[in-house]
Amino acid sequence: MRKGNLHIFVILIIGLVFHENRVYGQSFCGTAHHYGNTLANAMLKSGNSLSGYSNNCNNYIVNIKFHIVRNTSGTGGQSPSVIQPILHNLRNAFSNHGIFFNNLGYDFIDNSTYTSNWGDGCDTKFNNLISINNASNALNIYLLENDDWNMGKASGIPGTSVVIGGMYNTTPMVTSNVLVHEVGHLLNLFHTFHGCEGGGTDCDGNPVPSECLENPNGSNGTTCGDFVADTPADPFINNLSVNSSCNWDGTVASINGSSCGITGATYTPLTNNIMSYVPPACMSSFTPGQGDRSRLELEYGSVLSAVSWSQNTPYLQDMLYGTSGNVNNFVNTVNSVSASTWYIVRTNNPFNTTTSWTPSTAIAGYVSGPHEYTFQLSPGQSVMFTLNVSNSCGTSQRHITFTTGSSYKVFPNPAKEKLTISFDETPGKGIKSVHIAHESAGSLTKIFDLDDRKLADFLKNKEIAIDISGFKRGLYYVIIEDSENQKESIRVLFE
Repeated sequence: MRKGNLHIFVILIIGLVFHENRVYGQSFCGTAHHYGNTLANAMLKSGNSLSGYSNNCNNYIVNIKFHIVRNTSGTGGQSPSVIQPILHNLRNAFSNHGIFFNNLGYDFIDNSTYTSNWGDGCDTKFNNLISINNASNALNIYLLENDDWNMGKASGIPGTSVVIGGMYNTTPMVTSNVLVHEVGHLLNLFHTFHGCEGGGTDCDGNPVPSECLENPNGSNGTTCGDFVADTPADPFINNLSVNSSCNWDGTVASINGSSCGITGATYTPLTNNIMSYVPPACMSSFTPGQGDRSRLELEYGSVLSAVSWSQNTPYLQDMLYGTSGNVNNFVNTVNSVSASTWYIVRTNNPFNTTTSWTPSTAIAGYVSGPHEYTFQLSPGQSVMFTLNVSNSCGTSQRHITFTTGSSYKVFPNPAKEKLTISFDETPGKGIKSVHIAHESAGSLTKIFDLDDRKLADFLKNKEIAIDISGFKRGLYYVIIEDSENQKESIRVLFE
């Protein structure tokens, strides 16, 4: 081998080694650890137990706002379509603990300063970004592209902002539970291996208080480690010691030369906990104690008081429906489904509740779980469910309609400036009215009616274009009513 080629070969090998370490030894969380005790933490340390706190009725609703970071030219950036899977992940992680998220929408930040060269996030760029378009009444989630940063960082424990982007191996950070991990920090949760990170300064130059490690037997679980009794001591299990099957190899790791456990001691860490450093595919749940800690912070803490509210009766907004194995669609007031297909509809609130479903007409269907109903509609059939969800403090009710496919075409969807409605054949029952309604907080508000002249033109030409440039962004329904007062609803996103 020629000498020049040997140099190139050595450089390639070194590059592969560092690439391997970056991918498989990746530190995906850049959140600092210098935050002092907040109320929930102080109560735990003073000996006040959270046991039983999860038995109260309160449902906590947290506003959340998304900011999509793009190039100055308006190119690049995450698609708004990632927001729905993010909300799914948050729902799946927090709803069992009575914590829910109210989506306030998204905006774009077109500034190339924030689309590259993030490094480790330990400079003023992070703080500058989270000051842009920051909503004071919400958690603010700043979404970078999949090739930016490879990390997530929360503004505090607790806090109100997260910046996240990049990839974990082949998984986008924003749609993995790494984002849920960072939101966990905002809701006052520390890493399960907390106590191994103290001393010295963090990368922003802030002093990191020395905390104590949790004993292997958990005897000091409320005063050391992550201060949560039902998360077992964690000797810093991570993506080097936990494999793709979520099995830990027994390694006791170190941070900055300090051991995170006692070699030879018996540990039983959770390899599925969202606040650990296991591979994101293994992150799946919080413990009841972690849920209680976040609930206590939402109830009494000051940092999150402006971004959340609570109600005693069950919260029923971001419910889901879909076919078996694919129950991933958010429930709207009116939902179009295919005839002769089995669907499942689920409440979003399994937290200390009981559920009843009452269909408005006889349909093929049955209660298929404590919080779900399975049903099938015939061609042309519609049903309205009256859903009652109760806890010991009261009952919440919601009406949800499912209807089979429409005879009408509505396009484009999403729509920006014009929306076209068309049909091939005049319906046998005629068309009595056409209006557009805006969906907000589970209810519909009529905002536009087709007048008699335009309705006549629609019937004559079998098509009409409606100017929607003055409508604000959001979810809308085109509702067409026939002469027998039967309605068809088509859901449209206005951008």
